[in-house]
Amino acid sequence: MFVPICPTIELVLLDESGSTGSITFHVPFGSTVTEAAASASALAAVALSVTDCVLVRQRIRYQYKSDDTSAAEPGSSIKRAGVFIFANADDATQTLVSVPGIRDEVLETEEPGTGVIIDTSLSSVSDFISALFDAGIVNPFDVAIASLVAAYRQSRV
Repeated sequence: MFVPICPTIELVLLDESGSTGSITFHVPFGSTVTEAAASASALAAVALSVTDCVLVRQRIRYQYKSDDTSAAEPGSSIKRAGVFIFANADDATQTLVSVPGIRDEVLETEEPGTGVIIDTSLSSVSDFISALFDAGIVNPFDVAIASLVAAYRQSRV
């Protein structure tokens, strides 16, 4: 079961060298996105009066924390990621969805994709892909995903 935690606001600042730092704070539980954004904007305006840096990003995160303290599957590793690449509805961009700790059981077992290509014919994989479409996933510029282009395992360090 997941329990909510207070929304997090992060104001990302950029210095002259190109390095970033952030001011992080929480707003009351139950705050709407509109209320959290208003709080972030108000605090950003005040924060800019006490820093020489420039504001380059404002993030609002709503998080839920698992109360499950059980251990992960033996052999699981976030470095083994499943990568799903989608063409977007604009025919010009793509969206990448990365799943840490991809299961070996979802990888193809025959050449040429043995152990690398994700088997999209498996119900667990097709259900995951369908859920992404059903959720209306978009890229950061609000362009919807349109079709799966590739799905494979990638080692990430």
